[in-house]
Amino acid sequence: MSADRNNAPYVLSNRQAAGGWEIFKVQTQDEGVITLTDFENNAIHLESDTLVWEKGSLPTKFRLEESDGRIYLQTIEGNYLESSSFFVGESPKKDLVVHQLRSRNVFGGYFPNYGIVLVLISLAIYVYLITASLKESKKLNDPLTYLLLIVANGSIGLIAINLFDFLFLWDEQFHALVAKNLSANPSIPLLYTEHCLPHSLNWTEGTIWLHKQPLFLYQMAASIKLFGASVFSVRLPSMIMMSFVGIFIYRIGLHVFNRTIGLIGSALFCFSAFKFYLMAGIYHTDHNDVAFIFYITLSFWALIEYLQTKSKWFFGIIIIGAAFAVLNKWLTGFIVYYTWTLILLFKSNDLKQFWSEWKATLANFFGSLLVVLPWQLYTFFRFTEEATHEYELNGKHLTEAVENHGGEWYYYLEHSIDHYGLHIAWIIVAILLSYFSARKREYFFPLLFSILTVYVFFSWAATKMMAFTYLLSPIVFLMLAAGIYSCATYLSSVIKNKKALVNFFITVSSIALIFNTFNLNLTENYINPKTSNYLMLNIEVGQKKFKNLKQDITDGSVLLNVKYDERIAAMFYTNNTIAYSSSNVQEVRSIESCSNKVCYYLNNGISTIEMDSPSIISLPNY
Repeated sequence: MSADRNNAPYVLSNRQAAGGWEIFKVQTQDEGVITLTDFENNAIHLESDTLVWEKGSLPTKFRLEESDGRIYLQTIEGNYLESSSFFVGESPKKDLVVHQLRSRNVFGGYFPNYGIVLVLISLAIYVYLITASLKESKKLNDPLTYLLLIVANGSIGLIAINLFDFLFLWDEQFHALVAKNLSANPSIPLLYTEHCLPHSLNWTEGTIWLHKQPLFLYQMAASIKLFGASVFSVRLPSMIMMSFVGIFIYRIGLHVFNRTIGLIGSALFCFSAFKFYLMAGIYHTDHNDVAFIFYITLSFWALIEYLQTKSKWFFGIIIIGAAFAVLNKWLTGFIVYYTWTLILLFKSNDLKQFWSEWKATLANFFGSLLVVLPWQLYTFFRFTEEATHEYELNGKHLTEAVENHGGEWYYYLEHSIDHYGLHIAWIIVAILLSYFSARKREYFFPLLFSILTVYVFFSWAATKMMAFTYLLSPIVFLMLAAGIYSCATYLSSVIKNKKALVNFFITVSSIALIFNTFNLNLTENYINPKTSNYLMLNIEVGQKKFKNLKQDITDGSVLLNVKYDERIAAMFYTNNTIAYSSSNVQEVRSIESCSNKVCYYLNNGISTIEMDSPSIISLPNY
């Protein structure tokens, strides 16, 4: 429901978008009897048979009735709200979409209490591991360490994927819908399963969807196939992948620095708020970048292990990790080979030795290329027009601010606080200090140059998006951890025979940095309607509406006059439907004539047309 205080006091059952004065709450509740007010406690009352909202009015008492998973507003006399905003008898009823404000947690915020418990468990695990490593405890055996790292990272991931029970518009809804369609037809990545409008190559409106590389979509599709089309299924692969990244970071840190630094770096990444937002689907590129980070970190871990052991297993994992990184994002997934080359240059005494060792790098790269090429060839020859368009669009990222995603050269430096919770100056200082804790300088400098190269490249590119430089965040977090350790090492040289004090400094500094990057209030603007972020509330309300709509339409239908920003959610939450924002008569008639499906016209407050065709069914409640 909504009301517009600038025009009239009448409460409407439909409106295109909610605003600050258009959200109402249950003010009192006594044996099922309620009153409704705005957030300034101005009441809604019934004037004749119409809802009216105005300051100083006496509230009318209502009841909320639940039936078949739907909620209806009823007067205490037994009359129900009609879609026209009038109260009538038993039929028809107007079901409501309700946003339930969460109970405040023990600290007064909206972060769930179970989440606070899981955060504390994860924090306790890392504090235990870090302190045990500082004491060089023999109890810190590797199987236990790995299990605890999976539990800690998995717990944070579990919070992230369950925090919001709706899909975010950019770009999570699109990824979810394509994955749902892939779960039914794995050979063709589809946004629309069929189209009645003119052919479009735009990734937000077309049929064939090649806007992203496919691997993370297939992972989502497998989850949807197993557990059904739901928010949980869409996000589950991200939680699983991030549960293991903590181990990779720990192992890289163990070889390049030491065990303690590996654990601190793993902890900082575990509690990264930016990673949390990606897993929750809030930021653009969401699960696409989560998978990208996973496979890049996997390839870097395998590289370090291979250089230590020369194991064929790790050689093969590098091939898979690099190839799968490319099959998630694009060519920056091959960055492990750039780092590998730099390591060989630092290790080699002469050019002959370099060429001798570089053959393995080259062989590995061609192995990855063989994994990457089949999808590129398949899509290029089967969907030539769409594939060519996307390749050209990828190239434009270097010279044009695609879709207005631009910024100054220091764009990513400005976003260091979003990524790491620290100003870029402090990050630079920590990285410089990390040099003194590096045991393997021949690894340290190539990793550092790889980070610099990523920042220089994406700062030069015209298109800028927040997650572009976050791909090597695990290495950055390791260097932040090493910076803390270097400070502690200096402290130990000043304070003789005070090892306990130094260990205490390392532990406290690590915990402080964790709390600096992770914020228990990060959900406030997305949960509480009283805050300014009404966009999130509108997305949630819209998706709950389409979950209800699923019960009112025939499977495999066409939905007309859907709000443009709700088309994708409408198709995800209903069965085999196609949805259009079309509302003008000519376009609607065109869609009707090309489809043998049942057409439903949603009267959602945007516009209406005169329905004179028996094949188009009007749904006034939407």
